[in-house]
Amino acid sequence: LAALSFALGGGPSSGSSRSRSAVASKALNLSQMQLGVQDPQVPLPEGVTRGQLPQRLELDAKLGEELREEGVTLVRGALADWVDFLRRVTDHQVNHPHFWSLVGRGDDSYDYIQRNVWMTNDGYRDFMYYSPLGHIVSQLAGTEELRPTTDMIMVNPNDGFDWHQDNQNGPIETKHAIRWWVALDRCGDGNVGVPEFAIGSHRNKTVTDSATDVDITAGDMPTFTRRTEYVVEPGDLIVWNARTVHRIRPHPDGQWPEGRQRRAHSGTMACRGAVYTSRGAASSVSDVAGHSLREGDLLAGPYFPRIFPDRCPDEELPRVRGELVSRSLARVATKLRPLLDRIVGAESSWAKIWDER
Repeated sequence: LAALSFALGGGPSSGSSRSRSAVASKALNLSQMQLGVQDPQVPLPEGVTRGQLPQRLELDAKLGEELREEGVTLVRGALADWVDFLRRVTDHQVNHPHFWSLVGRGDDSYDYIQRNVWMTNDGYRDFMYYSPLGHIVSQLAGTEELRPTTDMIMVNPNDGFDWHQDNQNGPIETKHAIRWWVALDRCGDGNVGVPEFAIGSHRNKTVTDSATDVDITAGDMPTFTRRTEYVVEPGDLIVWNARTVHRIRPHPDGQWPEGRQRRAHSGTMACRGAVYTSRGAASSVSDVAGHSLREGDLLAGPYFPRIFPDRCPDEELPRVRGELVSRSLARVATKLRPLLDRIVGAESSWAKIWDER
């Protein structure tokens, strides 16, 4: 776990002098740490029944045009009816931290962060299945079908994340990926806590598909001078092209203020026609589940279930039975070892620890 945490951003402390917040302390409470599938037992929003088709919300076509032209769009109030549900699910998750939240948290860069929570928390699964998220994103992306490839819950970004391109989108090509981010708290005042996008940068010819960090002074990046200045309210939804360059500014105090929260649920969906593509490098962190797909296979099955326009019972059943393996140790070893070698060196002490495990 130590070696894996280092590889995914959770290495030895950088020496930060900030004190650990109450939320972060809960997230690291080993006495509450859990494994397997969690059920927060939060009632679904009023009018939503388990097993129903996903809700629908018709959008103005101009939002889709904005996404295509500018690489990002903001849908105000799109998921307002789900805010209370998601907040309660998230608070339960923090109070009952999952073992896999330890991986990738870094030096408390977030008070709580966990990937692929839809696989391990019934609340996030139900949000994916029954909310209008799928219908909204399908309209914006111009696709008839959507499947989740990864998702993440992020609470209180303390350090921020400089200009970058998302490439931890799961085992699909960037052209088939569409990104989304739903706010559970107001944020963006002073440009803090909300993604800030370089408008139109999805059309850049400088940044490769495999890149993460982006130098906005390189190549044609300086031509994309316009920036979003979103101040979002709970339930607002941001959707963007996976190639759109953006950043999260750090909190000016280096830590989210005690008593305030910035909770967000984010993820990537695959559009119709996506095939399994083992991309390697940093993208591997989103492809360590126990599926058996091979290069070129049509993306499908219980690990990448169709959530819009409807769901497939055969894909749902393994999740209901608790049969999904959210982190396959074999896939972790084969997928992430090259990333570990690249970060810390094949002969490093961390790599040797990895080999011993």
